[in-house]
Amino acid sequence: MKNLSICLFFVFLISCGDLAKRNKIDKINALKAIIEKDDMKVSDSLVNESIQAMQNYAKAYPEDSITPQYLFDAAALYRRYFHSPEPGI
Repeated sequence: MKNLSICLFFVFLISCGDLAKRNKIDKINALKAIIEKDDMKVSDSLVNESIQAMQNYAKAYPEDSITPQYLFDAAALYRRYFHSPEPGI
C-alpha cells in the first residue's frame, strides 16, 4: 500500500509538470495568434508579454525541442516591433 501511494504521488507530480508546460505553450500560441491576426494594431505591451512568455518558457525548459524556436520568435518580435534584436537573443 505504501509503494502504491508513493507511485501515485510521483505520477501526480509528473502530470502537474506537464500541465504547467502545456499552459505555457497555450499562452504563447494564443499571444502569437493575436499578434499575427492584428499585426498593425498590436500594442507594445502585448508584444512584450509575448516575448516575456517565450523567454520564461526557455528558462523553464531549456532542453525542450521548441525552445530554440521560441527564442528565435522572441528575437524576431524585438526586431520587428522595437527595431532591436539584442534583448530577444
